[in-house]
Amino acid sequence: MRRFAQAAWVVIFGLQLACNASTPDSNSAGGSTSSDASAGQGGGFGKGGSPGQGASPGQGGSPGQGGSPPIGGAAGQGAAGDSGSAGSAPPPCSPLIQGTTPFAAHVAGETDIDSDAGVVHAQFEADLYFPEGRNPNAPVVLTRTDPYVKDLSVWKGTLGPDSGASNLWVGDHCSNSIKGQLLGPSGGIYGDLTFNIGPASSDAIHSVTGTVLLCSQGGVPAATLSPTSPAILPTQALWLTQSTPVDPATLQPLTLPGMIATITVAESQGRILLVPSSGSFPPGELALDLSALRDVMAHPYASPTTISVLKPAAIMADPSLTSITQEAVALQAGHIQQQPGVLRISADNYKGGLGFAIALGGDAANTSLRLRQRFICQGATTSYQNPRVVVVASDGASVKVPCDCDSAPQDQVVSLPGQGPWYVVVDELLPPMLPCNMPPWGVTDQWELDEFELMKP
Repeated sequence: MRRFAQAAWVVIFGLQLACNASTPDSNSAGGSTSSDASAGQGGGFGKGGSPGQGASPGQGGSPGQGGSPPIGGAAGQGAAGDSGSAGSAPPPCSPLIQGTTPFAAHVAGETDIDSDAGVVHAQFEADLYFPEGRNPNAPVVLTRTDPYVKDLSVWKGTLGPDSGASNLWVGDHCSNSIKGQLLGPSGGIYGDLTFNIGPASSDAIHSVTGTVLLCSQGGVPAATLSPTSPAILPTQALWLTQSTPVDPATLQPLTLPGMIATITVAESQGRILLVPSSGSFPPGELALDLSALRDVMAHPYASPTTISVLKPAAIMADPSLTSITQEAVALQAGHIQQQPGVLRISADNYKGGLGFAIALGGDAANTSLRLRQRFICQGATTSYQNPRVVVVASDGASVKVPCDCDSAPQDQVVSLPGQGPWYVVVDELLPPMLPCNMPPWGVTDQWELDEFELMKP
């Protein structure tokens, strides 16, 4: 197997992008430098990974969470206490960050850092939330939105007797982070800044460190939820980026029309995750109502009202595949290769591997399905990501089909789940590439279907 072409990285993130933010304010110079050539080491995140656009079902076909992203979720819980001081006292913020009723503020700062690369002008920004005002023993939330993939790094704590807090930390995928304290009773965030001067197109983190003061620079963004992909496979989870931190108490299960299972709604590693409690999403456009969700300031989110789940435009009319209906295949990733009696789909590394749905048709008279199929695995008995073949019903019920890397196609028979018509979904997708991380290994597999049969009792 081979690595993703670096050209894909260039297309997505541009060449030699610097991972920095761009909102000015005060402060102190001085600092140090360090390098880290390993992927995903920066900013306190784990290695590699990313929200699983290739989230795949386990046994029975229920979507999983895919590759776990290294960012986000609750990055830390702050203990209540006075803010104290960090070395010499910083200049006061203007305007003051204060209010006895709920409010939020966008905070930003900049500093000059002496480094082995010369003087580096570093900038950092984040958002501060005071859901019960800036009062002793009230909650406080600090967030940073990754400037590239929009994951939300979240820190939650409790204000101390002086309306300050300690041990705050937020960061992003490129190892830009701040660790410090909220200065009571109305000051900003003062602490240690880690700033990456390496390009976003490389995993060679080159960090410089110094101190910085973050002061109020206006308001926080409006509450919005945005899908990370315009369409998903039935077997994938739906991931939504959040512009503001969600109130966990509002994360309640959903019921979607036409689905037999409820939808679990959760906050997972900086994003909102929607996944069926069992089975898969039904193919097609599904109505979505997220109006009950609120952020920590009790604001409703502007959110999508539908889910686009990949659905072919036609049915594969010839089970022998002597004649192949290309409109019966809906591709998320892959290249169709066809010859009489054989449908073969090869991986598309620029789009993450293999991901597609084929409409087989069928009705209430059908009870089981026979597939003669195989994976053709290049150079190894298993791929980087285990290939999955799932039969999905029109109501979202699903069942996994056994499928391995074989030298010849194998007949597999499964009982049909739910209500027809039915679809076969192949899902072997890698997590999307992240800034400042090693690209994942490529998928070079192919999937082959020789024939299928919708069987009756």
